[in-house]
Amino acid sequence: MSTADENANLENILNTPFSREMRYGFSEYAKYVIEDRALPDARDGLKPVHRRILYAMKELGLGPRSSFKKCARIVGETTGRFHPHAGGVYESLVRLGQYWSLRYPLIKPQGNFGSIDGIPPAAMRYTEARLTNLSNDFMTTEFSDTFSNNIVDFIPNFDEEELEPTVLPVNVPNLLLNGSYGIAVGISSNIPPHNLNELLDACIAIIDDNNIELDQLMTHIKGPDFPTGGLILGQKGLKDIYSKGKGSIKIRSRYHLENKETHKVKDSMIVFSEIPYLQSKENLVESIANLILNEKIRGIKDVRDLSEGPDAIRIEVVIEDQYANEESVKTILAQLFKFSSLETSFHCRMNAFVYGQPYRLSLKQALSVFLDFREKTIRNISKEQLEKVIYRLHILEGLILAAEKIDDIIETIKSSENRSEANQSLQKNYSLSEEQSQAVLRMTLGQLAKADIMKYKQEQIEKIEEKNELENIINNRPVLMNKMRDEFISIKEKNGDERRSSILEHDEFIDTTDRPKLHPRQLLITSTTSGYVRAIDYSKFRTQSRGGRGVVGIPLSDEGVYDMNIVMNLDDLLLITNKGKIHQIPAYEITEVKSRTAKGNKLIRYLPIDGDVVKVVNVNHEEYTDDRFLITVTKQGQIKRSILSSYENVRKTGIICLTLKDDDDVIDAFITAGNSHIFLATKNGQAVLFEEDQIRVMGRTAQGVRGIKVRNNDEVVSAFTIQNKNLTEVSILTITQNGYGKRTPLNEYRVTNRGVQGVKNMKITSKNGPVVTSMPVPTNAGKQKISLVNSEGILIKVQIEDIRNMGRSTQGVKVMRILKDQKLLMASSITE
Repeated sequence: MSTADENANLENILNTPFSREMRYGFSEYAKYVIEDRALPDARDGLKPVHRRILYAMKELGLGPRSSFKKCARIVGETTGRFHPHAGGVYESLVRLGQYWSLRYPLIKPQGNFGSIDGIPPAAMRYTEARLTNLSNDFMTTEFSDTFSNNIVDFIPNFDEEELEPTVLPVNVPNLLLNGSYGIAVGISSNIPPHNLNELLDACIAIIDDNNIELDQLMTHIKGPDFPTGGLILGQKGLKDIYSKGKGSIKIRSRYHLENKETHKVKDSMIVFSEIPYLQSKENLVESIANLILNEKIRGIKDVRDLSEGPDAIRIEVVIEDQYANEESVKTILAQLFKFSSLETSFHCRMNAFVYGQPYRLSLKQALSVFLDFREKTIRNISKEQLEKVIYRLHILEGLILAAEKIDDIIETIKSSENRSEANQSLQKNYSLSEEQSQAVLRMTLGQLAKADIMKYKQEQIEKIEEKNELENIINNRPVLMNKMRDEFISIKEKNGDERRSSILEHDEFIDTTDRPKLHPRQLLITSTTSGYVRAIDYSKFRTQSRGGRGVVGIPLSDEGVYDMNIVMNLDDLLLITNKGKIHQIPAYEITEVKSRTAKGNKLIRYLPIDGDVVKVVNVNHEEYTDDRFLITVTKQGQIKRSILSSYENVRKTGIICLTLKDDDDVIDAFITAGNSHIFLATKNGQAVLFEEDQIRVMGRTAQGVRGIKVRNNDEVVSAFTIQNKNLTEVSILTITQNGYGKRTPLNEYRVTNRGVQGVKNMKITSKNGPVVTSMPVPTNAGKQKISLVNSEGILIKVQIEDIRNMGRSTQGVKVMRILKDQKLLMASSITE
C-alpha cells in the first residue's frame, strides 16, 4: 500500500461516526476534568470542590464563632446544592482541616480527622467542622459578612435552581499559601505551600514596584513553608520553580544528635523531630526498621517512635556504640536520607487556571494574578458599598426634610384616606422620591425628636465622607493600591506566623565525587570461571592456624576461581577479561551476599562483559593520576605499562587495555606508582625480578613487551610490584596447588633484565604441586593474614607469620590441608 493510500485510509477511519464521537467525548471529558476537578483557580487557589465546600459552610452559618456542625450535614449541603459528585467530597473536606496537609487549615475540625501516621478519618457522621478565621475572611468584606454577585461572578449550579460563585473574594494569595495538587488529562499541578507573612511582604513589594525582579522578590519569599517543617536543600531548585514554574527541591527531616556523654542517655541516637511533607510517620518508621533488618544500613541498633502528639514528633534511631563517632554518624545519616523517606523530592508544577485558561505560572505571575483579582474585588466591593451609601444619603435627605417640616408632613398624612394616598401626596407636595416617601411613612413620632434629627444630620456628614472616600478608591488606583497594602499589613498582624521549614544553603552530605557515603568495610570479591561475581563481608571469615581445613567460602561445583581480591567497599573495581578488555564498576554496586555459601550474580547483570573476568583490580578514586600505572601480564609472559588515568571513565561496554598475540590470555594485572621492581612467577617454579623502568609507557591498545621467557608447558601465574624503598623489607610468599607454601627473603632473588628465564622460585614436586600464586609480604608480617580457597570453595584465613622463611629451592610447608581430589585455587593477602 502506498503512502497516499495509507493516508486516505487513515482519514476514512478518523471520519467515521465512532471516531468523531470518541474525539468529542474525550475532549469533553478532558475539559471537565481540567476545569472542574484537577486544577485550581489562580485567583482564589481553590478547586471547585473546595470552593463549594467553603461556600456551603458559609451558607450554613458555620463561622469561626458558631457551633460545630456534623460533616455529614456539610457534605449533604455541598452535594445537594452545588457539587453533583458525592464521591470525594468528604475526603476533600477532611483535607481542609488537616494541619499536616495544609499550612493554614481552612476549616476547624472536631473529631477524628485522621493522623500524620496515615490513620484514616472517622466516618462523616461522627465528625464535625466549622470555618476558621482565615477561610471566613475569604467570604466577607469590611462592610458585610457575606458577598454578592456584584463582587464576583455567580453562575447557575448543576440543576440551575441556585447560583454559586465562580471564585471566592479571597484576601490572601491562597494558591501559594496552601498550595495545590491535582492530576488532569495531559496536565498536572503540584504547588507547595508558603508562609503568609512572606507572601504578603512579596505582594506589598510588587505594589511598591511593579517591575521588581525575581531575585528581589526572593528576598521576601525564602522558599516553600511546609506544615510539617523540615529542611529545604539548596537554592537552584527554588530558582527554577519561581522563574519557570517548574522544578524540584529536596525536603529533609530535621534532626539532632543525643549522645551518652553530653545528654546522659542510655544509647547514642539520632532524633528526628520533623519529617518531610505528606509522608506517613508510621510508614517512615517501618521503612527504617526494614533497612535495619535487611542490613541495608549498618550501625543502627533500633528505631522507635516516641512521638507524644501531632506537634511533638520524636523518632529515635539508636546507634551502635562502635559507630557513635562523628564520621560514622554522618555516614548513617547520609544512608538514611538516601534509602528512606527521611529525605524526599518535591516536584513542583505551578499550573493553574488564569481567567479560563490553564497556564504554568512563575512566582511573580502567580502573585500578579492574585493582585489583579484583589484589585478588581476591592473596586467591586467599593462600588457596591458606594451604591448603598448613595442610597442611604438619598434616604437621609428625605428624613431630614420631613423632620424640618414635621407639622406639614403630619397634616398631609392625617388628611389622606390611606397609606397609598399619603405616599403620593408626600411625593407631590415635597418632591420626595418613592424611597424617601416610604422611609418617612415608616418613621415614628419618637424619631422626630431634636436629638434624632441631629443624628440624621451627623450620619449624613459621615456618609458624605464615606462616599468621597469610596469614589476616591474607585477612581484613583494609587489610593486603591494603598488600601490593599494596608489590608495586607492588617492580615499579617492577625494571622501571620513564623516559618516552619528552614532552607539550607549548603548540604553537608553532598559528596563531590558523586559517591554514596558508606562505612568503610573490607569486601571479598570473587569471580568464577562460570561468570559469577559476588561480594561478601570479609569479617565473616575467622583466622585459623596453619594447616587447618577452613570453612566454605565460595560455593563451587565444577567451576573454578579466576580471581579473589579483598577491597574496600568504596573502591572502583577494574574488571579485566582474559582477552584484554577492561570494565569498571564501584565495589558497592556488586550485590553483597549475606551467606558464605551464596553464589552471587552473573557478571552480565552488571555489565555487558564479553569474555572471562580473570582479574579484579581495586582502585581508590583518588588514584587516577598520570603518575600511576596499570601493569597487565599474559600467560606467555608479555607485559605492558599504561597510564592509570586512561581508565578513570570507562564506558559501560568496556575498552581495550591490551592487544594479545594468538593463543595468549591475560593472567594478572596490578597498579604501580613508578620507581618500583616487577616480579613475575610461573607455575613451574621460575621467577624474574626486574626494574619497572625497563617497560616503557604504552598506549591502551599496544601489545606490550616480553617480561619473562617461559619454557614449554609453563606459564605465568602471578605478577606484582615491589616499591624500591621496600626491597630489604619484603619476602616472597609462594603457594602451591597442594596447599604448600613458603616465605623467601627478596634479597635471595637477583635483579635481572626483563625477558630472561629467571631464577628458581620454588622446588616443584608431586608432593607440593605447581605454583598457584606468589605475592609480596612484609618480612615482619605482624597481623597480616592470607586467605586461601580450594576447588570445593573452602576458604581459610592463616596468619602469615605462621608460614616460616625458607630458601628459593625448597618445597615449603603445609599451609592448608588439601584432601583427596581437591586442589588449591587461589590465595590473597590483606592487612587488618
